Order: sequence, then structure tokens, then C-alpha cells
Amino acid sequence: MRPALLGILLVFSSACSSSEDAQRGGPTPPRGRLSPPPVDLDEAAPPAPEDPSELLFSRGLAHQLDLQLEPDPWRQLGSTTPTEVEVPGTLRFDGGLLKDVNVSLRGRFGSYQPVWQRPKWKLDLNDLAPDRRLYGQEALGLNNARRDCSYLRDVGGLEIFARAGVPTPRTGWARLRVNGADYGLHPMPEWLDDRFLVRHWAEPEGNLYDGKYALDSDGDSLLLDFRSETWTLFELEEGVDVGLEDIHALTVAAETHYDRPTWMEATGALVDWPEVQRFLAAELVAGQVDGYTLNRNNYYVYFDPADGKAELIPWDLDTCFLRDTEWGVDWDRPIGILAHGCLEDPECAAGWAAETRALVAKLEAEDFDGWIAREAEFVRAQLPTDPREECTAEEIAQAHDELMIRLPELRAAALDFWSAR
Repeated sequence: MRPALLGILLVFSSACSSSEDAQRGGPTPPRGRLSPPPVDLDEAAPPAPEDPSELLFSRGLAHQLDLQLEPDPWRQLGSTTPTEVEVPGTLRFDGGLLKDVNVSLRGRFGSYQPVWQRPKWKLDLNDLAPDRRLYGQEALGLNNARRDCSYLRDVGGLEIFARAGVPTPRTGWARLRVNGADYGLHPMPEWLDDRFLVRHWAEPEGNLYDGKYALDSDGDSLLLDFRSETWTLFELEEGVDVGLEDIHALTVAAETHYDRPTWMEATGALVDWPEVQRFLAAELVAGQVDGYTLNRNNYYVYFDPADGKAELIPWDLDTCFLRDTEWGVDWDRPIGILAHGCLEDPECAAGWAAETRALVAKLEAEDFDGWIAREAEFVRAQLPTDPREECTAEEIAQAHDELMIRLPELRAAALDFWSAR
């Protein structure tokens, strides 16, 4: 990538639709053309610093993204129900231009919205332009913070996992325009790809699986776990296709030895328990009620070739910082088989408890709440500008105030959970 390209000023022409729908990004796509002629923003030369992605996930900075979709691709993204449709688009990123970007909408029943509302986005940079990366990234993900007036659940929740020592995607911020229409501020988590694995594992050639839920023939959701009824539904994201042999072996061990004295010995050959205990502790402290422990959702699993053992990776924390009672679940009754089996095994539970106490002490020593307060100040300076935004400025400020009260309460509740056992 040539850094100088990011300084090129490329502006939209004034030839945009004057209709109200067009200005708001409604069902009729706004029309606009990019000028001057496109300039490639491919990774032609290694930029400084050594890890270019650090520039992408800088704190206190919102990157400007301008996405251009022609009418047909726009209409293809217009479904009011989740689809797997991918369409071509053109992306301008901080002044430079990338042609042939594959665009799709993310999320399902909880967070999905059509293109004219406020969807989650995936912008794949190298599907149509092989080997292309932006700041070292193959794709950009933009979350919509739906049902989160604080805008900080995903960002703050992932920060807790990172401070716990869990391999965790970094986060940044982006301001998005689509065909000239303002879509406002979006949390931008790091995409989990081969370079994510390189950053976290000495041997990054292992298998990475997505634990997002699948849909059955009736359109109902199937939550994935290491259980006989769902293990075949894991999707391989990186690595070598081994016919899910690694997932199957872990499933057999977990189901066979669940709630038995042999639990730690049998699963310990396939699970990196210190790493997984840190993950479970972070879910508890972060109030991640829609994660692996309480819902078998929003996680990835990686098998490290160094020892063949599984580790869990967090993803999509837009429902964290909640009490279990608010979600109708109970930390005393985990649903994920690894979490439930660990809680019922004294040795495993002791490790989970120790990681919880260590994480709470670390967050308080490092003034995590002060970090959140600074992120909240940044969010309030950016919002609201999007006419699709569901939260007013007053509601956003109130959500921040409530979050600052809730953070120490969740830490105290996590400690109380283990003290009461």
C-alpha cells in the first residue's frame, strides 16, 4: 500500500438524488458518481509501521469510509430477512479508493437490518481482487450497535477479553457513507483471518472454526456446541479441511466424560484449559449473556497445531454488560458443554474462579473504567449524525452513565458468584 494515496482528496460530485429517500438511503438508492477517476489503493508496498493494522485500530480515530453501490447491487441487499448475498461495490477509505470490493450484510435475527436501514457490514477486499489487503486486512467488519445506545458493548467487551489474555480481535471506529448518505459511526472489529492467527499463535496454520448458529430447514436457529446434534455444522474459516475430525474428537470426549471424575484428564488432551478458563472468566466479568457459556453463540474455536488443543475466541459482544437475569439465563446453569462440564468439575472450576479473580484485580488496577469513560467521550463527540440512529444524544449519554455504574457491579457479581459456591 502506498501511504501517500491516503492523502489524496477524492470527493463525491454534487449529482446526487434530491429525493428524501435518497438522502436517507431509503429503498431507492441515492445516485452519485466518484470523481476524479479511481485510484487503486492496493497493498503495492509494505507500509510502516511493522504491523500496518495498528493504524487501522487506533484509539480516538474514526476512519472515513465511503461505499458506492450501483442500483442492482443495492436492490439485492434490500431483503428484510437475512441472506448470504454478496454484491460488488467501490470503497473509498480515508481518501484512497478500492475497486471491486465484495459487500454483504451481516447479522441474523438479533441485529440484521436491510441496506436502507442500519445494517452490519462485511467488506471483503480480496474476493474480487485476489491477494489485496488494506493495512494488512483481508476484510473490514462494521457493526451497527443495534440495541446498544452506549455503542460500547462490543468495543468494551472485547477489551475485557484482551486484558484477560484471550486471543481477541482488536477494535476501531469508522464513519460510513453509502452512496453519499450518512450512516454514522460504527464499531469496527478486526476480522478473524490468517494474519489474526499469526499475531496470536507461534504456529498459525491450525484450524479456525466459526461457532455462529446455523439455520435448519424451517429457518429456526441451531446453536453450535461440541455435542452430537450440532458438531457437523461448524464452518472452517482458516486451515485445512480434515472433515471436522478435530471438532468430532472434542465432542466425543466432552459428551463421554461430562460430569465424571475423568473430565479433566479426558478433555485436557484436547482443550487448552488455562486459555479456555480465561475465556470463561472474561464472559462472566463482561456479562456476556449471549456468548458460549450461556447460549453457545458468538465464538470461534482454534486448534493450535503446537499441541492440538482447542481455544475459544470471542466475537460479536453486542449483548454484553448485562446481568444474567436480564437475559433469562443463569451463570449457575451454563449451557455450553465445556463451561458446564468445567463448573461441575472441582479442579476445572477452581481454575475458572482463579482466572475470574485475577481478571477483576487487573481491570481495577489498570483503571478499565477510566478507559471506558474516554471511549464514551469519543462516541459522544461523534454522534448523532445518522438519521437512522435509534438513540438520541440524551439516550446515548444516559447509556454511558448507566454503564459506568454497571461495570463495578458486574465485577462484584462475578466475585460473589464464586464466593457463594
